[in-house]
Amino acid sequence: MSENLEDTHKLSPFETLVLQRFDEMNDRLGKLEARKFETKPIWEQALAEILEVKAEVLEVKSEVVLVGKRIDKCERAIRVLNDDVVQVRVDLRGFDERITTLEGSRP
Repeated sequence: MSENLEDTHKLSPFETLVLQRFDEMNDRLGKLEARKFETKPIWEQALAEILEVKAEVLEVKSEVVLVGKRIDKCERAIRVLNDDVVQVRVDLRGFDERITTLEGSRP
């Protein structure tokens, strides 16, 4: 483009420099536009991988819910066992008191 103008008009060095810069910018813009189309498959693959990870996260969430329910069951069982142990200890203390009383009343 600048060559055609130089042929028809005498350009100053500044004008020649400006036209060269425009040509360079035009070339760079063309390369950027070409790259935009080259990255489309990369973005499509990235999106597919994101969707795959999302599906895996949903699966893990459902497994976490099941684990949470199992933990709740275990906690209830532990509370029942704890209550039973406390009751046995209370009963043993009562037996201990009765035995002590019986032993004390012996001649």
